[in-house]
Amino acid sequence: MNLIRKKGFSLVELIVVVAIFGMLFVVISNTFFNSMKAAIKAEALKEVRQNGDVAMARMIYDIRKSTGYTCWKDASNNLVLILLNVDETTDDLRVGYRWNNNNLLRSRIINAVWTGDNIIDSKNVMLSSIPTTYFSCPDGIGASIISTKPLEIDFTLQYVPFGIVANLSNIRSEEKVEMRFRTTVVPRNTN
Repeated sequence: MNLIRKKGFSLVELIVVVAIFGMLFVVISNTFFNSMKAAIKAEALKEVRQNGDVAMARMIYDIRKSTGYTCWKDASNNLVLILLNVDETTDDLRVGYRWNNNNLLRSRIINAVWTGDNIIDSKNVMLSSIPTTYFSCPDGIGASIISTKPLEIDFTLQYVPFGIVANLSNIRSEEKVEMRFRTTVVPRNTN
């Protein structure tokens, strides 16, 4: 009897090899996608933290340089914080902070003219609607009330990919980042 040796693989051997490669592909792709999600979340967190730290540092600097502050609500019912005498060289310079359309605006007020822009410098970061009171005004709200008491600042920033605010419920879980910033600051008192 003459046996002919055939070269190649049997069907069973091929199925086993394909199954092993399939499992390896699933494990490797799952690891890759998880690391991509972690990188996206880390980038979003970094952007929120940087913007919050800059905003907080700027407010602390201005409040510490001021001789006092007043809180009031503008025509749109937005809370406005006015810092008095921020620049020691002139009595007419004031700095105002207001929360408007999920943005924190910082303005220099010279002779009752507001000039300034958004202090949060990213299209992907905006103020969260919680909390609704961003400054605690211990003496109340009113343009004629001037306070030198410690001022509490409390705000939450959230990451909004591509600056799309219309439907925040469609944000992927790795892009959902919120961070709360809170501190108490005392203005300098010249008395």
